Amino acid sequence: MTRFEARPTPVRQCLRPERRRRAEVVAAAAHLPAVLIGLRWLYDTTQPFGAVVDPRAHQLHSVRGRRGLRFDPVGRNGAVTIEMVSSRHETRDNTLAAAEVAAFGDLIDGLGEDIVQTWIGRGAVVGGVELARPAHGSLLSAVTRFEHGDSVDAASAVELVDVQRLADEQQVPILQFAGPWPASLDPSGLLGIVADRAVAQLAARPGRLGRL
Repeated sequence: MTRFEARPTPVRQCLRPERRRRAEVVAAAAHLPAVLIGLRWLYDTTQPFGAVVDPRAHQLHSVRGRRGLRFDPVGRNGAVTIEMVSSRHETRDNTLAAAEVAAFGDLIDGLGEDIVQTWIGRGAVVGGVELARPAHGSLLSAVTRFEHGDSVDAASAVELVDVQRLADEQQVPILQFAGPWPASLDPSGLLGIVADRAVAQLAARPGRLGRL
C-alpha cells in the first residue's frame, strides 16, 4: 500500500483571497513608524548648504530580523524609491511576495503619496515602491554633489538616522491613535486593526514608548 505524507498548507494559501488581502494590509502596518521617518527625511528635511549625501546609504530596520527599508531620493528611474529588503541570512520563507509589496504600496498611498509602480527584484530579496513626488530640493542638490565626486565629509548633512533621533526626542503621544474607531469611520474594522498594530510597533521599540 502506498503511504501518503500529509503536508500542512501554508496559512496564506488556506485563507480566502479577501482574507489574505486583509492579512497583508494589517502586516504592512508594521512598517508605518519607519515609513513616517523616511518620508520626513525625503520630503520635509532641509539639508544645509554644501551638504553631500550618498543616496543609497540610508536604511532603517523595520520588522525586526526580517525586513529593512532603504530610502533613496534618486532610486528607480531617478525617482524617490523606498526599497523593502529581506534579511539575507534568513531562509527562503523570508523572501518577498508580490502581495506583501503591493500592501506596502497601499500603505504609502494611504499616506497621500502617489505610487508610480511597485516591483520585486530577482530572487525576491529586494522589492520596492517608486513614488511620483520628487525629494526635497536641498536633498537632491546634496545628492548631485555626491554624484559629482564631492566627499560626504565635506559638509555636515542631515542623515536619516538624525531624523529618527529627532522623532524619538519629540515625545508625541501615540496611544491616541489606537482603536477602537467609530463604526462611521471604520465600518470594516480594518482601520482600527492597522492603528493598533502601528501603535504596538512604536511602543515596543526600546526607549520610544509614547513617542513618534
